[in-house]
Amino acid sequence: MKRIAMIVVPFVLLGAVTLVAMVLWYFNIQNQAMALHERYNSSQKVIQTAHDNMWKVIKGKAKLTDDFKNGFIKSIDAVVVGRTGGALIKSVQENMPGLPDGMYKEVLATIEGKRDMLKREMDTSVDIAREFNTYIKTKPRSYFLSETPIDAHIITSSQTEEAYQTGKDDNF
Repeated sequence: MKRIAMIVVPFVLLGAVTLVAMVLWYFNIQNQAMALHERYNSSQKVIQTAHDNMWKVIKGKAKLTDDFKNGFIKSIDAVVVGRTGGALIKSVQENMPGLPDGMYKEVLATIEGKRDMLKREMDTSVDIAREFNTYIKTKPRSYFLSETPIDAHIITSSQTEEAYQTGKDDNF
């Protein structure tokens, strides 16, 4: 009887240690997936506040009234679709004719600066989504996770969306 116990006890202990290690590993992959998902959700809130801040700062900088709003949106669209330099200044002047001359360059610098900041935040969010998706699809984790991949949400223009779908960008 002692001899059987001496043989069985190590296997039982090894089984128990293995089971505890597997349970801890399972909790770890669940926690990592949840942390990445929460990080993505948080990055989306950062994008939302950065977008809101961009509009508030630019509107305040140019002291825009509602009369300028539509022209201003057209100018922002010019930035989104890639108009730069003199063409961008011309776009702002065309769409916002009542804006004082000295403010054009200041508004443009603000638009470009805020847009760059927003783009960096969106790039970070896309990277977090990629990291999460890779994490949940990698074997053997994928056997233990039932998470749905994240489709990263970004802010873009209609022209960019159309060019991406058609594979053609002829609107210069």
